[in-house]
Amino acid sequence: HSDEPVGYRPTTVTYTLSKNADVMLKIYDLNNVLIRTVTQTNVPAGINTLTWDGRNSFGNLVTAGQYKLGIKAIDSEGNESVTIFCHVVVFY
Repeated sequence: HSDEPVGYRPTTVTYTLSKNADVMLKIYDLNNVLIRTVTQTNVPAGINTLTWDGRNSFGNLVTAGQYKLGIKAIDSEGNESVTIFCHVVVFY
C-alpha cells in the first residue's frame, strides 16, 4: 500500500557542476520556512540530477501548494556556489 496520491510525481532538478562537490537542495514553503534538506555527497563534475520526493523532513507528503527550491554546491575546499532558486507547484 502506498500513501502517494494518484498521479504524484517526484520533482527532479538537473544541474551541472564544473568540479566534484557536495550538493544541497533546500525546500522552503512560501513563508520561507525550511521544509527539508536533500543532500548528495561527492557528486562528480558534469550533468547530474537530484530528486525531491515531495516529503518534508518528517517523511510526510507536503500539502499542495507552491514551494521554493534552492540548490548549491560546496567543493572539497569549502567554497560554496551561489544558491540557485526555482519554484515548484505541488498538486494532487
